[in-house]
Amino acid sequence: MSDVKPLSFPPSIYKSIAPGQYLQHFLDNQVRPDGRTVSEFRPRVVNTQCISTADGSCIVRAGESVFVCGIKAEIAEPELEAPSRGWIVPNVEMGPLCNGKFKPGPPRELAQVVSEQMNQVLEQTCLVPLESLCIREKKAAWCLYADIVCLNYDGNAFDCAWKALMHALETTRLPAVVWDEDEERVVCVHDERAKHPLALSSHIESFSWTVFGNCVLADPTDDEESLCVERLTIMLDNAGRICKLVKMGGTHIQKGLLKGCLQIAKEHVLSLTA
Repeated sequence: MSDVKPLSFPPSIYKSIAPGQYLQHFLDNQVRPDGRTVSEFRPRVVNTQCISTADGSCIVRAGESVFVCGIKAEIAEPELEAPSRGWIVPNVEMGPLCNGKFKPGPPRELAQVVSEQMNQVLEQTCLVPLESLCIREKKAAWCLYADIVCLNYDGNAFDCAWKALMHALETTRLPAVVWDEDEERVVCVHDERAKHPLALSSHIESFSWTVFGNCVLADPTDDEESLCVERLTIMLDNAGRICKLVKMGGTHIQKGLLKGCLQIAKEHVLSLTA
């Protein structure tokens, strides 16, 4: 009787038919499919002022995830309930060209969720004091449209999109303007030297993890995200203070796990400010 040989598959086939077992095989050896440890973040490469027609811009790459943000400033009449405040309107786009799982048509759920989360952070942290965008109370204020487009997607949309927005805001320069009392309109000063930056209250970084079994995976890839339902995001300012903490999916989070993730996030912030 001949020996029965066990079936074997190339890694790509194994990954497609048993993605959970494929990932667990790596984690059992304290490594991930892309070579990182469970607590390791992908290097984030930042290139600012990459769109010449925008008032502020940035492109961010984290592994194979690439997001670009362009900010366009327009003048509008303030809302009646907020006559001395301007606006910031973040909008994230994730189309089929960045990842085959996104189909043509209306905005994907992930893009809508990330847009809403970013809007909440902007409101809750007062990163850009909206009063600083007022030109003339009840008459005119700046509206900053932040268009964030995913060029290639391989996981961790929020962290990448937020970093692109953060650096784009830091590079934004608004024209000097004056209010003409006689003509009741805004007059722009066409002088590049007169442009001024936004009055940002701080610099905020975002760090996210997903949970797979007993492993907490930092900066998850798209494949890792598809196997996880539990997610943790910690946002810190440049002094290491918590600006926002979001837990999605799963049940409760263990205190030790939270402390460990917070410590890793603080170490990253310190390394950026060193």
